[in-house]
Amino acid sequence: MTFNFANTRRLARQVVHETLGVPALYQDNPLSKPIGIAARWTNKTRLMGDIDREGYAQTEEAVDRVVFCAADSAAIGCKRGGTITFPDYDDITFTLHERLPNDGPYDETWMVSRP
Repeated sequence: MTFNFANTRRLARQVVHETLGVPALYQDNPLSKPIGIAARWTNKTRLMGDIDREGYAQTEEAVDRVVFCAADSAAIGCKRGGTITFPDYDDITFTLHERLPNDGPYDETWMVSRP
């Protein structure tokens, strides 16, 4: 029997999501009722500028992303312009902007911004 890397990767991502995912509320219309879903908010800092030390100012930019289980996201129909609120993080809310290309099984990642 051969090793199935794709299945192992899917299982690993499932464990990460089930362990680190927190309750969130998705809404794609201000008049609709929010739908509960588990999601993960990730934040990275990206350095920009100072290209080849030629005198450009160096700046930092926060990059926010939200990660869903792809099956859960499809079931509720996550789409651009929808909002996701994390009650456990002081009700921080993000607007979904761009779904990132699929990089493997299980996860669906969106670029988001704070309204």
